[in-house]
Amino acid sequence: MNREQLLALTHNESTEVFDRTIDVLIMRLRRKIELNPHQPTLIKTLRGLGYVFSADVTHSEKAA
Repeated sequence: MNREQLLALTHNESTEVFDRTIDVLIMRLRRKIELNPHQPTLIKTLRGLGYVFSADVTHSEKAA
């Protein structure tokens, strides 16, 4: 997702948003979920495009 898409999903139009708002929020999220936030594997930056969440997902059956 690009910055504009993320801003549209997280802020309303009346909120003042600065250029680096999304970058700061992504950095904070990486600090919480990444093993090494300086070399992220879950939230990757696509230069000039935006960000992508990249995680392996598996489905497991519920125990009866």
